[in-house]
Amino acid sequence: MPERIEFRFDGLLADQHQMDFYEASRFQYDAARLMVKLDQFRQTGRFAQKITYQNNTRITLTAQGDGCFVIAALAPLAGQIAEVFVTTPISLMWSYVVDRIVKPATKDDLHLALENNRDLIGVYQADIAERAETNRRTLDLLENRIARGDELTLENVELRERLLAEAERRAYLEGERATLREISLEQDTKLISMAAPLIKGMGVALRSSARTLNVASAEAADRRRIMFLNRRMASEVETSVVDDEPTLILVRIVQYNRETGWGRLRIANERGLLSFNVPSDIKEELQLPLTMAMNENETYIECVFVRSTRGIKTRAIVFSIRDLDEIEAGVVL
Repeated sequence: MPERIEFRFDGLLADQHQMDFYEASRFQYDAARLMVKLDQFRQTGRFAQKITYQNNTRITLTAQGDGCFVIAALAPLAGQIAEVFVTTPISLMWSYVVDRIVKPATKDDLHLALENNRDLIGVYQADIAERAETNRRTLDLLENRIARGDELTLENVELRERLLAEAERRAYLEGERATLREISLEQDTKLISMAAPLIKGMGVALRSSARTLNVASAEAADRRRIMFLNRRMASEVETSVVDDEPTLILVRIVQYNRETGWGRLRIANERGLLSFNVPSDIKEELQLPLTMAMNENETYIECVFVRSTRGIKTRAIVFSIRDLDEIEAGVVL
């Protein structure tokens, strides 16, 4: 059986089983391009700039059901493909690029979603905000309230969906990190710069057709969340441009959150701090180097910058910590 990837829209027109024609078409066009290019990559280790009749991998679309607005695509499993570069289901490739492009919930996001519920914000500020694993503890809090029958606000429901998607995606990637080592830094960078504008295009459907988009791999009773997107998250992606080449640069690591893989750094000879993230599938192997780097005044990192539409750096995606002495001694990289 092929793998089923579901795109579920909730809220606004989607709750009436409708979508704006233009927004739905933009979504399907960019989602289809991303799906085919990820499928091309897992088969050959590369993807075409343009999708033609000859290089189209023939992923099929299934009919919609009743209820919210659901679009589902069927992709062959790795064992059903004659040529395979990296033996993964298409859901893992989706998770791989989403993890690098879509930011996880920050403390500001958690506070904003909880602040209108006196009970939840009180528990969050007293027991969670200043402790480790903030996102997991917040998710546990929301699950606890659901279990005892409390009614959550729309903002709380969306936050729960976001945290669930982040947790499941992170666990999936961490469990498959050995398989994903087949992907080189150059390939990784090309995948990110290719996928970012397509995910941006998918977010167009959240302008007036729906409040949220959930992407999941759905097989019978087994459902794995890949991505949650709301209008605010989509606007962050929409204003971002990802470099198509990695950069080796001297920085100081200032903060790092081991749970989310996010932190802050200072670039040598530049003012202010810059956010950075470490992809979930390489987070474990960079844990010790990052911890050691926090005790150093300077260290070299290999990264890709995410910029605003005006070219200003907004964050870095870090792939490796490089040896300071070797690089400054002029060792060939």
